Formats: sequence, C-alpha cells, structure tokens
Amino acid sequence: MTRPLKRALIIQGGGFKTAFSAGVLDAFLATEHDPFDIYAGVSGGANALSYFLAGQYKSCIESIHVLLDDPKFINYKQLLNSRILMNVDFFEEIAEDIVRLELDTLFHRHATKTIGIVATNRRSGDPVYLTPTKEDWLSCLIASCSIPFVTKAKHSLYGHELMDGAWGDPLPVQWTIDQGATEITIVRTSPIETREKQSIPDYFGEVYYQKHPGLKKIFSNSHKRFNAAVDLIGSPPVGVIIRQVAPQHKLKAGVYTNSKNALDIDYRYGLEVGLDFLNRYRH
Repeated sequence: MTRPLKRALIIQGGGFKTAFSAGVLDAFLATEHDPFDIYAGVSGGANALSYFLAGQYKSCIESIHVLLDDPKFINYKQLLNSRILMNVDFFEEIAEDIVRLELDTLFHRHATKTIGIVATNRRSGDPVYLTPTKEDWLSCLIASCSIPFVTKAKHSLYGHELMDGAWGDPLPVQWTIDQGATEITIVRTSPIETREKQSIPDYFGEVYYQKHPGLKKIFSNSHKRFNAAVDLIGSPPVGVIIRQVAPQHKLKAGVYTNSKNALDIDYRYGLEVGLDFLNRYRH
C-alpha cells in the first residue's frame, strides 16, 4: 500500500555555520515555500528552523550577528571564571527582546504540524526528540545547543539533563521517516559527501567521561551516528525520497567562528543555493 505523501524538513546543526541554513530558509520564505508536514531541527539548526516557522525573514541571521557581537555570549573572561566560553542562555534574552521570536505567529501557522527539536540525554546517551510548547520553546532550543566544554554542559528540562542534539542524532532522517515522512528535504551545513571520523574533542570527551557510561557513549558514537544517517540518506527505504540542500564546499564560518564577514558570505551563499534548489524541485 502506498503511504500518503508527507513532506519533512530537517535542519542540521553547526554552530555559526547556521548562517548558511538561515540563507537557505530565507530563500524559502521569500518564495513562500513551506509545503512541509514534519520539521526537525538540531542545535543551531533548531534556532534557524524556529525563525522560519514564525515566518521571520532575515531574523535568524540578525540573531546570529547579535550572538557574535555581544560579550554576553562569547567572553573569554567568563571562560576563566565559569569554564564556559559561550553563554547559550543568552539566546533566551535575544529571542524575547532583541530579535524577538514570534511564537504566537509560529503556533498560528503550524499548530497542527509535527515538530521535533533534537537534544541528547546525558544519562543514557540517546537522542531525545522534544515537542516544544509555546511556554518551553526557548528552553528546548537551549537544551539542543548546550555543548560540553564550550557552553554549559547540560540543560535541565522535563526532569532530564540534556545536551546538544548533534551528539544524539545529527541528521534525524530516521525520526522523520518514523513520523510518516515520504519526501524529505535536508538543509545541510556540510557538503553531501562528508563523512566523519572521531574528532579530537570527542576522543577527549570519551576519555574524560570514562566513569559515566552515558556520556562516554555519546562521545564514542557521535561520528558513527552521523555516518549511519549519511548511509540512510544514500539508501532510503522504498517509497521515501530524500533531497539535500548543501554547500558544495566547506563554509567560510566554523562552529565557533568570530568573523562577521564569514557569516555574511555563508548567508548569501545559502540564499543562492536555496533559490537554485527551488528552481529544480519546487512543486
């Protein structure tokens, strides 16, 4: 039996590389392209997804500029005092007051849609797919962006200690399929051919958390989870179509970049790639 058509949109994380995703999603907004039934956002990608769902053209890149420029977010002095380089909780102030995330509009536009924000359970090491409400949306975003050794190591929500979703499920393709998706669009912050090896920070985390099975599992397996998702994208189940919107080369910005020029180059590149994608695939 043919499954009913359900379209999903996945936004990969990537820290400040999210500027590229912001450009892609602004291309979608500018052309009123939002045929999706299911949405999934990971880490910084969840922030970009949120502004997209609220229909706020250019608001995501504006919020990224604020994060880059304001010492409340990146402060090397606070690294000495609190062992935190980036104050991810500052995003709540941005989304409430500086570049306001219009949650009323978001829920008016997408109240009946399936939305998942990906975090990682620190105790089990497994992904958690948060279903945000208007009251806890910003808290879900902070949980999805809480990077050990860079921001605060955990965020408490629903009685669980959570951390950045990129460790639990960096490309939540299987989750969208489980929700019934038959046509999936993935906005990537890495080229399509990218595969990962265990990074030095992950190796350090695996050693550092030897006595914490869940955390050790997280740092041991994150690259394997990424590569497994890439394999699934390359060979999806029968009846599932997957398309990717991705840079053809390494982006100018990095996960922890400090260059506004790099952000703006990636944002404009995302706009271009997003429009090219729509020219090829828009229904």
